[in-house]
Amino acid sequence: MNIRLGDNMHLSEYKKQYLNYCHLKELSLETIKTYDRHIRYFIQHTSDIEAYLLCQEIIENYVLFINKSALAPMSKRSYLREVKMFLHYIDKYEKTFNANFIVLPRKHKKLVHIFTPEEVAKIYSCLNSYRDKLIFALAYDCGLRRIEITRLKLADIFKGFLKVWGKGNKERLVPYGNFTSDLLNNYLQFEHDGESEYLILSRYGRPFKVDGLSNFFRKLSLLSGIDLSAHQLRHNFATNYLINQIENGSSDLFQLQLLLGHADPEVTKYYLHLAHEQLIIKNSFSQMDFLARKKDIRF
Repeated sequence: MNIRLGDNMHLSEYKKQYLNYCHLKELSLETIKTYDRHIRYFIQHTSDIEAYLLCQEIIENYVLFINKSALAPMSKRSYLREVKMFLHYIDKYEKTFNANFIVLPRKHKKLVHIFTPEEVAKIYSCLNSYRDKLIFALAYDCGLRRIEITRLKLADIFKGFLKVWGKGNKERLVPYGNFTSDLLNNYLQFEHDGESEYLILSRYGRPFKVDGLSNFFRKLSLLSGIDLSAHQLRHNFATNYLINQIENGSSDLFQLQLLLGHADPEVTKYYLHLAHEQLIIKNSFSQMDFLARKKDIRF
């Protein structure tokens, strides 16, 4: 990579080189698009000055601007995190400032709602085509990310399992059940055009895009009256998988890590906590209820 040191490079020039660097690290295209958007926002705010003019005051003003904005808390964190990484990259060549003073907003974990069987049935009843039912199954029954669903090709389908291309184009195998198998076969027989190499197609016969899937789940949420997203369904898959394992005397986090395509096992451990929470709720015990049933106590 040719860094033109001493040429008074503008931030936009550094952005171009930084994104090339991200490509070399084999980050996903979706991740790089997000980095591009968030860094471009920062560059617009600073009027694309030459990098050597950056100082703590300019960066602090941007941090204050983001923190006071109407962005959601997690979006604020994301915007500042990506800019902080970008500034660390620039600092390797300019050596004019240190971005460590940027403090990211605290990450508040949103409670994950585990759908009841009644809620799943209600959501499923809003799906009319085999394609729509299959999309739901790929997220809820297989735990696939949106981008992984859009990347699936007919050549990735095998009896009982899928070859999935995850983050960083890493390949993994994900099994699917008999119900999903029937949906898949019916979709391929009655609705797929048989010509496209991609599995999930739009009504115009084109491969589904990630944004299209986001809209799909948004509409499904409105139709069912139940708040849901593809990522929530993935959370449900992971939690239900571990609940089933725990109830059968096991809890193989490594196997779940492989199924979800997590690079970091710490991320997978989060689901163990969720699974135990759900089991506490499911197997809750009230001593007062017990005594009331025995009629030892009364209202």
